[in-house]
Amino acid sequence: MNNYLKRKSINQDKNIVKIRISVLLMIFLFGFMYLCQVNKLSSKGYEFSSLENKISELEFENEKINVEMASYTSISNLKERLEDKKMVLINDIKYISILDNSIAQR
Repeated sequence: MNNYLKRKSINQDKNIVKIRISVLLMIFLFGFMYLCQVNKLSSKGYEFSSLENKISELEFENEKINVEMASYTSISNLKERLEDKKMVLINDIKYISILDNSIAQR
């Protein structure tokens, strides 16, 4: 009977060791998975912030282009550019009149 109790206690000790090893492996596995997720999240956060910076740069550049376009289309700037190209204003406009009732025939 004594031998049976010794084997039983040894089997229980082996089972406890197996359970402890399994728990430790699961803790390491979940820890590794957690580190992977944190790493992915931080890299996505970095990408997100860099894209936000690029958006703000493009918005600033867009505003700058809009201001430049408005200055090119302003009346005073157009008059200056026309004078630089030696163009003159037309005072007397003459229109060519085409017959009103003309129809193409075969």
